[in-house]
Amino acid sequence: MEEPTKGKIFDNFIKAVSNRDEKETLEAAKQEMIEMERKVAESQKQLASMQTAMLKAQSDLKAAQDKSSSLEQRTLKAEADLKAANAKISALEQRATAAELKVRQISEREAMVQHQAAAAQAAKAKILATHKLTSKETLSHLALQYYGHATEPYWRLIYEANKDAIGPYPNKVRVGTQLEIPVLPDSMK
Repeated sequence: MEEPTKGKIFDNFIKAVSNRDEKETLEAAKQEMIEMERKVAESQKQLASMQTAMLKAQSDLKAAQDKSSSLEQRTLKAEADLKAANAKISALEQRATAAELKVRQISEREAMVQHQAAAAQAAKAKILATHKLTSKETLSHLALQYYGHATEPYWRLIYEANKDAIGPYPNKVRVGTQLEIPVLPDSMK
């Protein structure tokens, strides 16, 4: 056998060392690759988890949009109902105002009728007699007959009390006119 030469021994040594370094490098690369595969798998899990979360968020968003749409529709309906209610209230307020006005008018009419009735009652109490005018009578004749005086203040009292029945001219009394003879005031007695 041939004796190894120094150069061959050195070459063999270099080969052995290189093989060991390559093995270590290869082993380190394998370990690094395993670690990277583990990290990729972990990243894929995180990605899947994020995709699931995103799908849930999209579902939640859709539900929220549906709920929002429903709320908008309910709000619009509530606003329409409120508008209709306000219109009814306004109509009722107008009817109430009209009713109050009618009640006030009726109350005023009742007060006026009561006042007129009281005035008529008072006037009746102040009427001495009623007299139907004949063709031979004048206001002066009536004043003389009822008051004992035929002068103007006395016949004018009869005229003023019956002005509506006589008209604007005291000397043109129609025959058959029903006249009320008032009680003589204290100042003329």
